[in-house]
Amino acid sequence: MENATQALLIAGGILLALITVLTLVYLGNNLAIIGQSEQDKIEQERLDNWNAEWEAYNKKLLYGVDVLTVINKAKQNDIDYSATYKVDIQIKGKDEYGNTITKDNIENYKVAIFTCTEILYSDETGRVNSMTFEFVSEGYKKGLI
Repeated sequence: MENATQALLIAGGILLALITVLTLVYLGNNLAIIGQSEQDKIEQERLDNWNAEWEAYNKKLLYGVDVLTVINKAKQNDIDYSATYKVDIQIKGKDEYGNTITKDNIENYKVAIFTCTEILYSDETGRVNSMTFEFVSEGYKKGLI
């Protein structure tokens, strides 16, 4: 009879140990999931902030000085992040004299009117990686300013 009691005590101890170990494993997994969830939330906030900085220029009417700001921001971005988060800025259009407007001569068009025609996002990162601006008119001559 004492052997049966001793066997039941041993079995109960083993069962209690298994329940304790399983509970600790379960709690450990939940803590890992919570930690990963928090990390994902932080990454999503970073992504949202990054895109918001660029999407602020996704407008129908922008001055050339705003486009120049985006170009300078992209240049600085290339220095800070190298090719990892490169943002390509394109400018399309010609002025009333037939001169092609480029990133190199945009300073001559600070008061001209542009529109953002396209904004693209990276498939891998979800970040803005390309913006296209199109020349609309020389605002001061067309009465748009």
